[in-house]
Amino acid sequence: MRHPEFVSWRRAKSPIVEEEFIRVNPHTDDLEGLIPKDLDDRIEHIRKRLPESIEKYDSLCSVMDRCIRLKEARALEMKRYNDTLK
Repeated sequence: MRHPEFVSWRRAKSPIVEEEFIRVNPHTDDLEGLIPKDLDDRIEHIRKRLPESIEKYDSLCSVMDRCIRLKEARALEMKRYNDTLK
């Protein structure tokens, strides 16, 4: 598109400056029915289990880290073995 064509096209097609998403307050009455009645109990249960879950996750991460280091050490040892056989 040449410059004069672009300028005339731009003048004819001005951009829309309206808000793309107009915020409207949702009908909360409809949404309240979706909230479980025992929400507070569920949150409390999760709060109690969270420290133990974090500890287990940390332990799993440590195990995986050790496995990775072991595999890297084995790969290095195999490379040395290969170089020795050459």
